[in-house]
Amino acid sequence: MSSRPTTCIPLDHESLTVSKGHNAPQQVHIAQGDYDGKAVIISWVTALEPTRSEVFYGKEEKRYDRKAKGRMTNYTFYNYRSGCIHHCLVDGLEYNTKYYYKIGIGDPAREFWFRTPPAIDLDAPYTFGIIGDLGQTFNSLSTLQHYVKSGGQSVLYVGDLSYADKYKDNDGGRWDS
Repeated sequence: MSSRPTTCIPLDHESLTVSKGHNAPQQVHIAQGDYDGKAVIISWVTALEPTRSEVFYGKEEKRYDRKAKGRMTNYTFYNYRSGCIHHCLVDGLEYNTKYYYKIGIGDPAREFWFRTPPAIDLDAPYTFGIIGDLGQTFNSLSTLQHYVKSGGQSVLYVGDLSYADKYKDNDGGRWDS
């Protein structure tokens, strides 16, 4: 049993910090983009205004020799209006290769990396985790820290990542953190 409380992590906690810069990409996540492991879908939100849905990427850090274009959408739910949600398919990737990518342009741009899975083979070593109904409590943070220490190569999230229902009007700040 954890000694940490199951209360929500405060929005000003370092684990929930929002990127600096005007209209900086937020809530960045990546998903498998095909059945073979040679494509990913990179998604993110810009909170203030629409921007181009583009991902710049390459095999060397800070050297983005390829570009993928995607699409942008948003939605409204009662009094809540989402930010601009971007989805971009990056395909034609090589197996077991580290790729660096950048989203956004100028000062608020953000850079990340990912590694594609090994070639399809019944004996290919690959470690992944499954995490469900994570929420945003200190126990959630502990779960993620333990997963990172495990050395897993990817994670499948099932269920909810945020529980904003107990906040007035689903509190856009909590919902979007």
